[in-house]
Amino acid sequence: MPGEYLSEENFEEILEFSVKEAKKLEEGGVNAIIIENFGDKPFGKYAEKHTIAFMSVIAYEIRKNISIPIGINVLRNDPLAALAIAEASNAKFIRVNVLSHIYITPEGLIEGKARALLLYKKRLKSNVKIFSDVFVKHGKILSYDLNDYREVILDVIERCCVDAIILTGRRTGEEVNLKLLKDVKRISSVPVIVGSGINDRNVEKFMQYADAIIVGSYFKKEGKVCIERVKKLVNICKRFRKGDII
Repeated sequence: MPGEYLSEENFEEILEFSVKEAKKLEEGGVNAIIIENFGDKPFGKYAEKHTIAFMSVIAYEIRKNISIPIGINVLRNDPLAALAIAEASNAKFIRVNVLSHIYITPEGLIEGKARALLLYKKRLKSNVKIFSDVFVKHGKILSYDLNDYREVILDVIERCCVDAIILTGRRTGEEVNLKLLKDVKRISSVPVIVGSGINDRNVEKFMQYADAIIVGSYFKKEGKVCIERVKKLVNICKRFRKGDII
């Protein structure tokens, strides 16, 4: 975004690029897309005002130009901003990286904001769905470790009212622990989404258990969406599709 450390383009160029990328994803056959400010590195804990403004315009223009649902993720962890953008752009869901507990991250300690988010959702009379990471990548939970994942999963579902949970590897592009996915799927009463490390070589083993997948890194070639890769993965996933969660 303009105003961020890595930004080298003006907003019109960013907007045009974003809409083109979204159209390619739709052409490739995905069921929905997530709009996130992944280029705004290094991330702050919460979004600045210009980030919210720019993302709202981008999301609104993307939604006008494609027919599939959109979701919003504001990095590093600003669920209230994500919900506001979602309402302004008619998005269907948000992704929240830290909804509950406390995590140690490269950006410092991040506390979950489930209560604030749900009260804000009620204030806006919003129907936007909330998808929450658990054991989020690039973070380590303070109160539990992976051996206590059952308690973490149940806390997020029962005490934070989520519509789906997301499992990732430890870093962007890394695979999810398959045993963890199987166990979480048995525990969870809401859909379970695999949120990192998916590619054409491993997608089948994860789709046997996941209700949905989020794909980012694999779809890109030299920083842009590669339609051929999208179509290839989508065709594999069609054999496992279990129904929409959005």
